[in-house]
Amino acid sequence: MPGLRERFGRDVLHCPFCHGWEVRGRPIGVLGGGPMAVHQAQLFRQWSPDVTLFRHTGPEPTDEEWERLAARGVAVVEGEVTGLDVRDDELRGVRLAGGPVVPVRALAVGPRFVAHSAVLAGLGLQPVEQGPTVRIEAGPRGATAVPGVWVAGNVTDPMAGVAVAAASGVDAAAGITADLVSADTEAAVRRRLDAFGPAAEAANASGCSVTGAMGWWSSRHTGSHLRPGSLRSCHTLLGQGPHMIGFPFRFGVAIATGALLAAPLLASGGSSIVIAAPPASRLSSTNTHRTPPRTGTRPAARS
Repeated sequence: MPGLRERFGRDVLHCPFCHGWEVRGRPIGVLGGGPMAVHQAQLFRQWSPDVTLFRHTGPEPTDEEWERLAARGVAVVEGEVTGLDVRDDELRGVRLAGGPVVPVRALAVGPRFVAHSAVLAGLGLQPVEQGPTVRIEAGPRGATAVPGVWVAGNVTDPMAGVAVAAASGVDAAAGITADLVSADTEAAVRRRLDAFGPAAEAANASGCSVTGAMGWWSSRHTGSHLRPGSLRSCHTLLGQGPHMIGFPFRFGVAIATGALLAAPLLASGGSSIVIAAPPASRLSSTNTHRTPPRTGTRPAARS
């Protein structure tokens, strides 16, 4: 409509909460054209007893809406609006298609709120139309359909005020932090599992020894902890019998030449556990092997 853009923000308005105080008590017109025009007229009625709804190209009000408009004293004018009557740089009225001018000092319109989202198109995000807004869809904390991309403020909620838009940035920051924590933790878990997985066992098989495994077993229960991944686990046969057996359990038992060695090893993470047994020549019916204490003290040597 000619002249509408030039007057916007002065006496052509859209929000009763942003601009209602400045036009209180004056004759206010509401330009129809969308389904929210009746609602907008009722909002501006809170600021002035003289409100006129111009149907323009909008839909016919329902019976209930007609009743509510009449109850509040809101006038309804039929016909299309073709322009504004502006004199001395002030809005004086609204001009109808047939020529008559209806006096008003402010005109409320229902604009489309379109987010400036072109910068996101290169990331694969396209705006969607929802009611009077065109925006980028996002979750409660700003996560979009593209992994790693968050949005906040009017780009996802074009009708949000400054306070709400700023607060959504805090929510997005919390969502980003949670996502980074989850990604870092998952990566750490994968590295931990890989360190005790089949590939690591195969790579270390040639260097596996009973002495090294027993050393780890002792240090694990005396407070001298090794870093995850430093354990060299394998499935090999040393000498005449099985001295090291790898189990994917938290508790393991190794049997060597009829002697039973129980080792309740607590493997952090539940990866492969190395169970070490001494050679058969070092076992006898009178040599009892006890499980080391878990109190952090080294067990006394037995003769």
